[in-house]
Amino acid sequence: MSAAASSSKLPPTNKEEPVDDASIDALFDEGELERILSSEASLLTREQEVLRVIKAFKLNPYEILDLNWMPSQRPTESDIQKTYRKKSLLIHPDKLKHERGIEAFDLLKKAAVELADPTRRSSLDQTIEDARMLVLREQLKPALPPSTPDDDPRLLALGKEKDGKEMGDLKERVRRKTKEILIEEELRKRSTLRSVPFEPIRGSGVLGNT
Repeated sequence: MSAAASSSKLPPTNKEEPVDDASIDALFDEGELERILSSEASLLTREQEVLRVIKAFKLNPYEILDLNWMPSQRPTESDIQKTYRKKSLLIHPDKLKHERGIEAFDLLKKAAVELADPTRRSSLDQTIEDARMLVLREQLKPALPPSTPDDDPRLLALGKEKDGKEMGDLKERVRRKTKEILIEEELRKRSTLRSVPFEPIRGSGVLGNT
């Protein structure tokens, strides 16, 4: 058998051809490549926002909308509306197909409605102020009056470890205390509802005449 015939029957080599960067660049112009990268970044941002909303504490609409809840930096009605519009457009189910996208979108809407209600918002703001007062009274030695501004050096120094535990800065402490109070209020409300016997309204037409 000739050398030429023998070489023609050799299996094809698995050695990969070197990649030519110029040939890859030729597939996309600079504008198209930028659009692809921007689209991927936008998708990641949308998905991260869905997960953030889902993980937010459900009884605090400020957290759901990612707004500053501190009394000294309380958002205006305009701030709330702008934030809701921006975030709702970001994760709108028509723009993002995510298994929990609709759930997150509904939570955003509910949070915006609650903050648009003057009575509900006033109650929540008062709870946050109470939480701040308790933090200053219970977690600081010596205790500080509620009138102490957030930029007081003693408050700015918070966040250091105490007994091996990270206590968090003022904002984090107020967030945790607010969460505790809201949970207690919700449990008390549910307990009260369970203790009240259900009595159908007779002759109302809702359940029919009985």
